[in-house]
Amino acid sequence: MSKIRLISVIIILIVGTFHADGKDSVLYDGTSHRITAEVRPVYNLATHYFYRGNNPLGRPIGPGTAYHLKYSFSAPGTYQGIGLSCSTFYAKDIIGSPLSLYLFQETTLAKLSERWSFGYEWNLGFSYGWKQTPVIDSRYNIYINVGTPFTWKASESCEIQFGPEYTHFSNGDTRYPNGGANTVGMKFGVSHVIGNDERVSIGRELFTADQELAGNDFKERLHYDIFIYGACRAGRIHEGNRLFVVNRPFALAGISFNPLYRLNRHIHIGPSADMQTDTSSGLYAAVKDEVTGEITGFSAPDLWTQTSCGLSLRGELEMPYFSINIGAGYNIVRNTSDIKRFYSTYNLKTRLNDWIYICVGYNLSSVQYTHNLKLGIGFKL
Repeated sequence: MSKIRLISVIIILIVGTFHADGKDSVLYDGTSHRITAEVRPVYNLATHYFYRGNNPLGRPIGPGTAYHLKYSFSAPGTYQGIGLSCSTFYAKDIIGSPLSLYLFQETTLAKLSERWSFGYEWNLGFSYGWKQTPVIDSRYNIYINVGTPFTWKASESCEIQFGPEYTHFSNGDTRYPNGGANTVGMKFGVSHVIGNDERVSIGRELFTADQELAGNDFKERLHYDIFIYGACRAGRIHEGNRLFVVNRPFALAGISFNPLYRLNRHIHIGPSADMQTDTSSGLYAAVKDEVTGEITGFSAPDLWTQTSCGLSLRGELEMPYFSINIGAGYNIVRNTSDIKRFYSTYNLKTRLNDWIYICVGYNLSSVQYTHNLKLGIGFKL
């Protein structure tokens, strides 16, 4: 219970910060605020032998529960804010009970009736408190969650939510192994609403033309994103069917140039030119133990060999404060087998103003395996 108390104290402090200087009425005039408590029964997908029973407990690790406490404020059609959670898989001695701190946004896609609505929610943040295992070698991990909740407005100040959700924990290949954890479940939440809560549906806006853009020509609907990022990644050396891990951070950096065409106020699409240098790629054995054959030293190729250049197609969902940018691409230039031809990219942009944003994202290789994290800054021109 100590972790739950800690979560409660931090949430109260965060809420107090929004109200302490009396400016919230200016910043969020006409909005509402929510404090939400959730219970999420989950099932841990058996993606690794460790979860299937080959562990010190000698049993599968499946059912779990996550407890969430969240604060959010409204903008047209959305709620966004900060949350804290404690997750348990009823295997604390070998997995831990990690705490997660995250940003989230919930959007109303459709009003089903006067009291019922349907939407989606994403969470993105960091989790801490994992024990090192053969499937996760990091105490710190990225936390990603998506769900599609139904909301029932029980009264002017009370909302009840429930719906399916999916969660992924991963260290982004900063250390190996990185099997991560994947759960599916249901969320059940109760919210106390402060202020006027009038949910606005944006579902139709996602698929219809925007009248404000009707008179704009092609160039006026076009804008350009430049994203510069860096991160680190654990190294690997492949020799035949054998894999040797170099568990130290190797730097990587990249840049993307992404013209985006506004279909409407929420949906933008366009191509992207992507370049990335990954100093963990192309490593090869330099020194071996003569008896065991284990690699005790390694060398790296030049930076050009570790650089890839690709083209991708991107789609972007723009909402208040945040944008979600997703794409799939093909590396035209790649000089090591570590860098796969096909890749996909997932980015969350947090806008600081009309022309600058910060971004956290993932690159996946072969459209399914985590390759690296991305943390950086972007410019909208």
